[in-house]
Amino acid sequence: MAESSRADRIKACLASSDLEGAGVAAKEAFADPASQEDELAWIAGVVYEAGVASAYAVLPAFVERFPESIHIIRAYFANLLERMGEMDAATEEARLYVRLVSKTRAWGELAQTDMIEKGVAGSIAVMTTAYRKVGARTYCLRLLAWGGRQTFGGEQKEILVQEAAAVREELKNPANAALDTQWEAFFSKAGHLSPELFDACRNACPALAKRIELIEGNFQFNSAYSLGDDEYLQLVYQTGDGAFVLA
Repeated sequence: MAESSRADRIKACLASSDLEGAGVAAKEAFADPASQEDELAWIAGVVYEAGVASAYAVLPAFVERFPESIHIIRAYFANLLERMGEMDAATEEARLYVRLVSKTRAWGELAQTDMIEKGVAGSIAVMTTAYRKVGARTYCLRLLAWGGRQTFGGEQKEILVQEAAAVREELKNPANAALDTQWEAFFSKAGHLSPELFDACRNACPALAKRIELIEGNFQFNSAYSLGDDEYLQLVYQTGDGAFVLA
């Protein structure tokens, strides 16, 4: 089926509130090995925006098929994971999307890129979810402030401002503030994370816990190490000999 025919079929289904039909058409497009990136990005985007839940699997299918793509689909996937309560995975997908965009020309002109700008701003907000789940809220405020310094237009900057306001509100809770103090002792003073706090982090967000473990190792074995803005977009890699690195 031609690309335009697929799009017309999905549009017709949505116009008649036939979400099941739209989902079937979307999945058929993804099953076709000849389908191209732009077409599948449009389809996956429509699936997410229209709430075609029966075809949500096309979002992870897209990012697996086009792992370097800067279409907004990975950002949508991160949002979907957050809505599903998968905070750890949501944070990592969001981080990867922002990192991918940061390697392109679009990074310096986000306000002129519309959907990419929307994806990056939303992903920076989603990047905070795992940290908030484990209690590292002041770290989240630094991350959001960093995001606000990027080349967004006013509307997308406001998303980050509102997210920061929500984090500050959470910090008014004494229990949240006490937990945050422990995290700040680690992040800002190169301290050792207590076994209890690390275990809680590992149980809630294992991917974040691996990251924290690597940061702690850097603090311990490199006296000049400190957390800078570059850390926000670093990824955890496993080397050929099985070691993990943050780069």
